[in-house]
Amino acid sequence: MHTKKFVSLLCSLPLALAGCEKRATTQSTNSAGQEPGQAGFDACALIAKEEIEAIQGSPIKETKSSARSDADFRISQCFYTAAELSKSVSLAVTQSDPHSSAKRSPKEVAEQKEARASLTDPEARRMRCADGAVRASYNVQIAATTDHGFVTALMATDRRNDSGLVRPLFEASEQRLGRQIKRLLADTGFAQVDDIAALGSRSEAPVGVYIHPPRDRADVKPATLLVRQKEREREPQTIKDWRQRMTTNEAEAIMKRRGRIERVNANFKNRGFGTLLVRGLTKVQAIGLWHALAHNLTIALRLRAMAASAA
Repeated sequence: MHTKKFVSLLCSLPLALAGCEKRATTQSTNSAGQEPGQAGFDACALIAKEEIEAIQGSPIKETKSSARSDADFRISQCFYTAAELSKSVSLAVTQSDPHSSAKRSPKEVAEQKEARASLTDPEARRMRCADGAVRASYNVQIAATTDHGFVTALMATDRRNDSGLVRPLFEASEQRLGRQIKRLLADTGFAQVDDIAALGSRSEAPVGVYIHPPRDRADVKPATLLVRQKEREREPQTIKDWRQRMTTNEAEAIMKRRGRIERVNANFKNRGFGTLLVRGLTKVQAIGLWHALAHNLTIALRLRAMAASAA
């Protein structure tokens, strides 16, 4: 199988998990386990689980209560776990401590943002998906060749952005291909300036990096423009060459090959990679590699059939 020496490190594929993110609950307690002097109150006693079932339309499998103190306030929480997890309900009650002269109101404390975590997968993070919804997700990076779209590297992360991930993917691609890569294509922001300088200044086989620089703001003061100009003058020659290269027509023609990754992403999603039923970064990485293997085998079989028909 022949593979080109230049690889396109191209995009991030947001990966949403089944399930949803809920508030993290503290350790369950009861009134007997509260600290001395605390008035016992239970949020679960305010609304019966039968009422929750009637409102949510799903049976309540379990009810858990917890209590904690927040400076001058006491907070009691109740989590109603529904058979259909997305219909679970969390109830919190905030009360002022009668022995404290707090300047804040219970409403202000209740409106404060609390730490949140996914109940189904603690390693997942809240990310905004393509449809605008925020879900517990992973961010999967894919590297592929620009000729036939063979996947050369795949990396699952819990990061919301892609900045600085180009070098690990690039090194993994070279290791898998067993050869040095001479050209790299990627989206703006995928590589930082230090990454571009390091790749372009390698002693052996320097890499031609093709990444559009971020657009400079035009609505700035003259003093800001002067500072920007001086900073550009102090940049390494590798970065100056990269900025100049990306202004040429040749660079625009080469960047059109970056569109190959969109077909790779579409194939992954069409085979069910958009939503997975596994939990944990390691398992997500394993599923991603299985998809990459199936993708590459499909391409290889297609190319073999084309070569046989042409013979």
